[in-house]
Amino acid sequence: MGSLSVERVKQATRIDAVPLGMQQGAIMFVASSVANALSYLLHVFVSRMLGPAEYGIFTSLLSIFLMLSIPAGIIQMTIAKYVSQFEARDQLAKVGALLMDALKRVSLCGFLAAFMLAVSSRYIASYLQIPSPIPVIVVASMVLLSLVLPIATGALQGLQKFWALGANGVLGATLRFGFAVGLVYVGLGASGALAASTLSGILAFLAALIPLAYVFRGRAAHHDVEAKEISQYSGLVFVGLLCFAVLTNVDVVIVKHYFPPIEAGYYSAASVLAKIIFFFPGAVATVMFPKASRNYAVGRDSAGIIRKSLLAVAILCGPLVIAYFVFPSFLVRILFGPGYEASVHLVGTYGLAMALFALVNMLLSYYLAVRNTNFVRLLLAATVGQVIALSLFHASLLQVIYILLVNGFLILAVSGIVCRGLMRPKVRISESEVEVQPFRGSR
Repeated sequence: MGSLSVERVKQATRIDAVPLGMQQGAIMFVASSVANALSYLLHVFVSRMLGPAEYGIFTSLLSIFLMLSIPAGIIQMTIAKYVSQFEARDQLAKVGALLMDALKRVSLCGFLAAFMLAVSSRYIASYLQIPSPIPVIVVASMVLLSLVLPIATGALQGLQKFWALGANGVLGATLRFGFAVGLVYVGLGASGALAASTLSGILAFLAALIPLAYVFRGRAAHHDVEAKEISQYSGLVFVGLLCFAVLTNVDVVIVKHYFPPIEAGYYSAASVLAKIIFFFPGAVATVMFPKASRNYAVGRDSAGIIRKSLLAVAILCGPLVIAYFVFPSFLVRILFGPGYEASVHLVGTYGLAMALFALVNMLLSYYLAVRNTNFVRLLLAATVGQVIALSLFHASLLQVIYILLVNGFLILAVSGIVCRGLMRPKVRISESEVEVQPFRGSR
């Protein structure tokens, strides 16, 4: 099955001497910042063009899409995990075989999922007080593309081709912005804004295949990873990402259900603004995951990587949280215009909650990379508790945000007791201590 050389282990050690790979981290940070800026610029234009009620439809369905696209995150993390292991063991020929197998299986599942969502469109539209099922049907097409694209981007991440990964993210965001503004301008409303994700996703997927052409040309006949092993790891990722998606999106759906459309639109604006803080440090997790996974593959501890990653996220989020408390009115006017002044009092507290969840997201990525199940169990309990709390206590929009804030803090506090994965001493590997081991799969 192939083996690790001493030089490969020493190379991994050298990479982790600068845990995030300063150049790689900078590439992904700039690319993700540009992509996120375009994404929020899209919300600036769309919110003004649609108005609060129609914009509430757009954001509530977008939140549902983020929860339904959990498999996309599973696919990308699983592909990145095994590709990084193949790369660490000099088994690149198996990467192409893995990708072809994944494309065949995922495409079939994607068509089935899209069909089921389209059939249920009228019921979903009724629950969310949306007059037409057409926007929900558009979301069905988004789900299909969301399952295929991560196969390519996951391979780029696992191979640590961060230039190509970053460029693909910027391309997708640029196309989505252009399509969304154009389709809303011609009168397609929330449906047009949502359809932009489908159109941009098709082109981004085709572009992502270009830097991967060599792994398809030189692919092996089989990737030799047992389906049971992939299923076990995918199941762990599924539970973790599903819980996190619910934690950070279910509030918008619940508000859309229990509050009048106008108030739901104000809350949606505050949510979009606050999640700038959540997405801003996303590049740190993108770079950290394959490195921690690579360390896991060669038997090294990665606690140093995650400690410094958490510090980086805190440094990036801190100034934004302060700005949200000091200048909320200015930020709302700049991004959404005077029609959303009722969102101002929500911005600071919501921003702080999203900063906590940015740290939670970093821990989730790390513990998935090293197959720690305790943190996923903790997230599951926290998710159930948050859904129950939001269903019972929603007297005001601010009360909804307080529930998010308290839950995020509790997850971070309890994880230090339950997981204890950040305080272990660093593992030192010298050439004389290296034990060459074959590929052994999951532990």
